[in-house]
Amino acid sequence: MYMMNVVGNLKYLESTIKDLLDIGSVELTDSLSQIENNTFIVNINSENIEKTMEFNNVTGFENRDIKELNSIADNLKDIFKIDLRDERLKREYNEDEIKDFYGSIKSKVDKIYDCENQIDENKKELEDLYLIEDLDVSIESLCDMKYFDYRFGYLSKENRLKLKKNYDNIMASVLHLASKNKKEVYVAIYPKDVSIETDRILRSLNWTDININKNRKEVPKEIISKIELENENLGAEISKLNQSLNEIYRDNKSKIIDMVISANLLIQLEDVKSLLGRSENYFYLAGWVPESAKSVVQEKLSAYDDMFINFLDADDSGLTPPTKLKNNKFFKPFELLVNMYGTPNYKEIDPTVFFGLTYMLLFGAMFGDLGQGAVMFVAGVLLAKFKDKMMGGLLERIGASSMVFGILYGSFFGLEGIIPALFLKPFENINKVLIIAIGLGIVLLLIAYIFGLCNNYIFKDVQEGLFGQEGLAGFMLFLLFLLLAATVALELHIVSVRVIAACMLIVIFVMIFKVPLTQLLYKRRPLHNGLDVTGYYVESSFSIIETLISMFSSTVSFIRVGAFAINHVGLFLAFTSIGKMIGTNAGNVAMIIVGNIVILGLEGLIVFIQSLRLEYYELFSKYFKGDGILFQPTIKRI
Repeated sequence: MYMMNVVGNLKYLESTIKDLLDIGSVELTDSLSQIENNTFIVNINSENIEKTMEFNNVTGFENRDIKELNSIADNLKDIFKIDLRDERLKREYNEDEIKDFYGSIKSKVDKIYDCENQIDENKKELEDLYLIEDLDVSIESLCDMKYFDYRFGYLSKENRLKLKKNYDNIMASVLHLASKNKKEVYVAIYPKDVSIETDRILRSLNWTDININKNRKEVPKEIISKIELENENLGAEISKLNQSLNEIYRDNKSKIIDMVISANLLIQLEDVKSLLGRSENYFYLAGWVPESAKSVVQEKLSAYDDMFINFLDADDSGLTPPTKLKNNKFFKPFELLVNMYGTPNYKEIDPTVFFGLTYMLLFGAMFGDLGQGAVMFVAGVLLAKFKDKMMGGLLERIGASSMVFGILYGSFFGLEGIIPALFLKPFENINKVLIIAIGLGIVLLLIAYIFGLCNNYIFKDVQEGLFGQEGLAGFMLFLLFLLLAATVALELHIVSVRVIAACMLIVIFVMIFKVPLTQLLYKRRPLHNGLDVTGYYVESSFSIIETLISMFSSTVSFIRVGAFAINHVGLFLAFTSIGKMIGTNAGNVAMIIVGNIVILGLEGLIVFIQSLRLEYYELFSKYFKGDGILFQPTIKRI
């Protein structure tokens, strides 16, 4: 990865940005912050002396108001139902041309929006009017009452009973009009002098007002007819306007699509400019470039006159470079789960390949079934094709793993008599399955420790690499722990328990004194590197206890792999037993189908999570920090 610093003439600004967007392999960064922190590198020589003279007067670009252009782009896409996914820019339009075209159709667009808004308002009014449509009294006559006022509203059936009980206490005539949509509709007519008291009583009954436009004069049925006719006319007007717009789109389709893409590009140019600096004559651009794209970027930018380009290796830049994950097509979907935990550090070993292999192994071992795995695989293929390529690809791979283990277990949609088991049947070999699961966990943990040692070597972290819990000392302690467990539990007297215990104490001593030992190794003082001595040893002692517990729990945790493999069979047996209890072939088949659906949906999700837990908490904790920054190239948005 290289940090690229560019100083170019302002007249080439937009074309330079467009070229970089087309390349799509540069992650643009804030050049102003680099200039302020003296990490923007410009080599001073006779050819760029003018650029360096203006370096002290660099400011940011003035923010332009692009809300109108953004609104136009969104409106054009919405009006003409434009899908830009497969479209490419054929001709570029400037901002004035886009605004002029939109201005030519704006009156039609505004008229459509006005009609649609009026229809929405009318529909809301109709909802209330339908509740009182059986009223034979005109709204005008109710409004003309001199000493009385009125309110339409509705109550629930429970509150209707309350109204009946307290009717004598209400100084109003409350008339029941209808029962509609579980609402009891009323009109309350009361003297204007007691409107406050009436309002208080009605609110206590949870009365909900029905708002009727008092400018309406007719009876409700006539008002409803008028509004429905108005909506029909508005709908016809919208259809006519849409037809006119469709004709415009048919005659200018390519032009309109190019205008939308051009508008989006202009908006993105303004976004990119916010990352750049400028002086009177020059712009200042910074960004991360992968080694694979360096020559292409350099060739493209070198075509411009009077442009300074400098590439600085990430290790020499003084900045934290982003990480570009380089995995082949098969392991690419597993990046989704790795990035959920964290992005690998720039120098850190990318765990995706190891993660992908072990995740498929763990998932397949816990969810081994040829038929159910095939369903998962097909679901992944469809998901990848129509919705989410990464998630679909992930389902394909774990589905394939489930199919492989289904063949090994002899399981097809939960039924174990259809195909022979090439390895073993988990439910008939419980102890063997659990022992294999523990053995698998030990092997994976050992590999994780080795990855941790490699990462510590890459980071040149001597303290953690030699004396840390996930370093050489931690690795030796884990090996001794395994040897002790084998000696005691399996009675394999390779080495005496006393020798193993003595070696473990020596390793523990080294881990507790890791800071002083590191200081001695580098011949530095003070030995405790300025730490509180008492606090350091108390914390170190407790961390050793935590490490020993963690080693035991991490190893035992893998027993769940065998447990879920057994449970997978046992759960299906429960459904087949229910089917036999029903006593009919149809019932038996129905329970087999229901059982497979439940196992695929519920147990599949649980195994997915449990596999993820083993990866994150038992393996990643040994070797993966995940504190990196994902490389996100600035690409053209259409």
